[in-house]
Amino acid sequence: MNQFINRTLLLILSLGVPMMGVASGQFSQQSIVFEAPGGGTPVTLNFNGRLLSKKRGIVVDEKSKDQIAAFLHQVIDTNRSTDAEKIVALWHPDEREALLEKMENQEAMSRNSAFFINIQKSKIVGVMEYGDYLFVYALHDLLGVGDYVKAYPIAKAGDELFMTNQLSEDFFYTVIADQIIRYQWP
Repeated sequence: MNQFINRTLLLILSLGVPMMGVASGQFSQQSIVFEAPGGGTPVTLNFNGRLLSKKRGIVVDEKSKDQIAAFLHQVIDTNRSTDAEKIVALWHPDEREALLEKMENQEAMSRNSAFFINIQKSKIVGVMEYGDYLFVYALHDLLGVGDYVKAYPIAKAGDELFMTNQLSEDFFYTVIADQIIRYQWP
């Protein structure tokens, strides 16, 4: 299975993704090396984006000048409430109607709100371009937990950013992108 994933990842990486030039300027070429078990040939993931240490992350707060950090602050702040209309407004327009139906589950809305209420502070520690999408990796200081890195899939439409579930069936996102957290920010 690992050999299949490594070969598939190599194929995906060789296709490349276009640069989008979001936020503070165009992203630069980045690499993450995944060491193979038993000393085999490592797999290198090359992409356009940003990789930052936990210490040097971009602060996410109400004063954020970076477009992505400002949007993420809005996501965190809005999700502290259980106001479905405000939360849905952050999502890609094509997904809003379906999300409103899911948000009728008050227990799920309360759990979502509790997660965001427990975020004490946040930093962006990584951004990866993937076609018309961004994977934004945020380091949250969670009350009672400490450091927690979460991946946020974001769609770009013109100059606007939206949360999205459009990648929920995408191989790279579901299998690889979330696993990067363990390698890059253990």
